[in-house]
Amino acid sequence: MKKEEYVSYISPRSLYEGKVDFYGILRVDGIIVGEVNGVYVNESSVSEGLSLVVGKSGKISGKVKVSQLIVEGSCEGDFYVSQKAEFIAGSKFKGKLFTPVLVVQEGATIEGSINVPDEKAVVKSETVEYGLDPVENEMRSLDQE
Repeated sequence: MKKEEYVSYISPRSLYEGKVDFYGILRVDGIIVGEVNGVYVNESSVSEGLSLVVGKSGKISGKVKVSQLIVEGSCEGDFYVSQKAEFIAGSKFKGKLFTPVLVVQEGATIEGSINVPDEKAVVKSETVEYGLDPVENEMRSLDQE
């Protein structure tokens, strides 16, 4: 995701305590303590695009409800992800995670419980080799399956 795609941004030296509601994409490079919710503008809105990206310096502690989650930093609490949760190498998670699709890169740390609510759910562990082009990375991941 490019930085210009973010709708909301919490900078590295920011601390928010309480409730944060957002629509679209939220990138957190600072600290949030409390509740984070991806919200709908109206009933015709779809859940796609209510994405939370926690950058390397980002930290969230509390209750989170979003459609998609990408973590490079650290998270703690109860996380409800309706579509997909992805943990990048070096990320840390402690708590309860509810998601139908889980991607964990080698080097990510997850401590707690993972609840996959659907028998059609997908749990995938992947290693991305940097320096390779995206097609070669995809070919290698298909070979591992």
